[in-house]
Amino acid sequence: MGRASNTETHASFEGRVKENAANCFNTTIVRNWKPFDTTVVLPVDTIDSLKILLDHNLRQVTKGGIEYTKLETKDMIKDKHDAFLPFPPFNFVRGGNLVLSRPYKELRLSEEELDPLSRFTYTERSVKEYMLEQFNQAPDEEYPSHLVRALALHEAANGSHPCLSCGKVGCLRWNSALRSDFCNIICDDCNSVYSLCCIAGSEKVRKVFKKKSHFRGSYAHFQQLRSLMNETNHRDSKMFLLFATRSPAHQRGNKLPVYAAQIMGAQPNLNSDSFSPDRIRIKSNVVFKPMLDEVAWFSVDVPNDLDVVGISMEVFHAYFDALEDKPTAEPSDQSKGIHCARKSEQQIVSLTKVLAQIKSIKGKQERGIRLQKWELDLLGREMKVVKKLEQLEGGNE
Repeated sequence: MGRASNTETHASFEGRVKENAANCFNTTIVRNWKPFDTTVVLPVDTIDSLKILLDHNLRQVTKGGIEYTKLETKDMIKDKHDAFLPFPPFNFVRGGNLVLSRPYKELRLSEEELDPLSRFTYTERSVKEYMLEQFNQAPDEEYPSHLVRALALHEAANGSHPCLSCGKVGCLRWNSALRSDFCNIICDDCNSVYSLCCIAGSEKVRKVFKKKSHFRGSYAHFQQLRSLMNETNHRDSKMFLLFATRSPAHQRGNKLPVYAAQIMGAQPNLNSDSFSPDRIRIKSNVVFKPMLDEVAWFSVDVPNDLDVVGISMEVFHAYFDALEDKPTAEPSDQSKGIHCARKSEQQIVSLTKVLAQIKSIKGKQERGIRLQKWELDLLGREMKVVKKLEQLEGGNE
């Protein structure tokens, strides 16, 4: 987050971060999740397999078929200074001190610009619109991530590659569960799991391997999966991280190398999405050990005649057309009541956060700090927010 400010807003945020991080270790909420029972044998035919995997990708982002809105992050530093700085502004040095990293220092940023609670803003966007952009990407110097991911999963499950732990051949299976941040591929023999991510190219892999750490998905998912794996008590059960490259290797045609590393552990981490108003997201900084002397485990062979946009849009339209044609069942009075209660609780939490933000803005105003337009607009909404919050809290009593 940078240097902490002694404001109520920051203290409140810190408390919620600690609470959410602690909840990541609570595995009782996923006792009904059986990742080792949701493996699927993918078709040998590449196109048939791609269609299944791309459809699954859409189901993941729409929560199993429910179309919803996505929060899109806007970075004030990127907009104002035309600089993309995806990494944290401060580095830890000897003695546990924080030092501002060079790219941030060169921009001569103010404390206000560095403060993540004001640096990042969020707008809602249709998931269908967001995924249309992803699926409508034509390959240029790189293949789009959604396609590389699907091709790599198909090859891992059908390419007769031995498990990196037990060494058995023909036992790697695709995990079809929607909740699968760290187990996209599962070994049927030893219950080892493989998490697959896309990365620009082999040069980028070398840089990541040098750091021996990589930012990945939900920290709660990591802890819950690690706990479930411990319950299987299999001596060969391990966690692996696969890096599928989007750029073809030099002088190797359309072959995309896939590299492997063994996951040794993970640390909780905050990223830009962690500061969104709807909920705090605790991500993972995965610590790993490169494998196979940092040589690719296998390569994905992209068919020369593969129509990337064509097959992507075919799956996209089939999925969303079916979603629109699907009749919606009339919910029961009881489910309506539960839904309304949950919605009210979510609105109360959201409005409380907005009031805390307004209070922080007022503090800046009192200190003579010039406010931005969005901050002035938020101040103008204070009475409406207070009134709405009183109505919701009164209705819940």
